[in-house]
Amino acid sequence: MLVSIVLTACAGCSLALDTGCAYTLSALLTGNKLIDAEHSELFRALEKLLEIAKFQSVASEAFSEIFSRIGLDLARHIDHEESLFLGSDMPAANIDDHIRAHVRIMEEFSHLN
Repeated sequence: MLVSIVLTACAGCSLALDTGCAYTLSALLTGNKLIDAEHSELFRALEKLLEIAKFQSVASEAFSEIFSRIGLDLARHIDHEESLFLGSDMPAANIDDHIRAHVRIMEEFSHLN
């Protein structure tokens, strides 16, 4: 599984979290209210981050606060997803693939921070 989140922060400055595949919010809807709400909140936070980056430096306090919150929210969301996977009838290979994708996402995110 590949997930690509590209944050074009300002002219000449680009932050990329790239584990390979781009998703839209609608593609991530699962039918699970908690997971869908978290996906939506993460997308809103990324949109807010991009909006802030249009007018402020990526070194600004506002950018840093949103970026840090995204990291915390992302880690919490991954924990929730993985707990649901482990309690489901999802094939073990699919769970393993998804967990590996989560590891890559968090590694990429930590390199941006």
